[in-house]
Amino acid sequence: MRLVIGGDSKIGSAIANNWISKGNKIHFSTRNKNLVSSKRPFLNLEEVEAFDFTKYQKIVVCSAQTNLSECELFPRESKKINVDSVAQILEMSSASDQVILLSTNQVFDGAKPYRRIDDAKKPLNSYGKQKSQMEDLALLHHHSCVLRLSKVITPIDNLTNDWTKNLELGRNIEVFDDFFMSPTPIKKVLSKIDKLISNNSKGIFHCEGEEDISYYSFAKKIAKIHNLDTSLIKPISYLSSDKIKYRVPKYTSLLEG
Repeated sequence: MRLVIGGDSKIGSAIANNWISKGNKIHFSTRNKNLVSSKRPFLNLEEVEAFDFTKYQKIVVCSAQTNLSECELFPRESKKINVDSVAQILEMSSASDQVILLSTNQVFDGAKPYRRIDDAKKPLNSYGKQKSQMEDLALLHHHSCVLRLSKVITPIDNLTNDWTKNLELGRNIEVFDDFFMSPTPIKKVLSKIDKLISNNSKGIFHCEGEEDISYYSFAKKIAKIHNLDTSLIKPISYLSSDKIKYRVPKYTSLLEG
């Protein structure tokens, strides 16, 4: 039996749907008590000790506090989710064959592109520091596997869908031209996770995305795909935003491994 922790998240739901389509026996957890069913057990990361992990051979942990500004503003609270709860999961799932933990390019300082697995970590922000702690903790357990990701793009991505909707209505949109990402298609992430599961892999791995590209340039690419007016896309600096409360790395790309 497989378990996806964080089945309500965009990556978690994509993993669950992928496995269901392949006939795998799975459960995918939810924090919404109204969605609980025989296949969707309730799991709150603040109450991990109440969950029974013994029936699962393969576990993927997708649930986390991924809002970088929230991590910066509330480091103690976000650490409980991103580090402390993971420690509990690893302890309580010691009988499982494998636990895959999703990590991030933010464990690096972004000084250069295409970071290798064995490059020295130097996180710039609280989220990166917490994920780095999580990785170090995970490596102490025999059944852990860490998969680092950059910006994962899915069909239900709120940001790109909002861009498209506004452009379709003929509205201007403002997009950062000095904030970069390395877009990683969800299909590539699903394929990588399936491979890690099949090989019962342990240790740290990367899922390589595309080259580093500014959000502004990426928005223009999305607009061209949908035959929308790129002149409606206006470049702005992330420094003008009051929502960015953390240090931003220049490069976010990872080298496959």
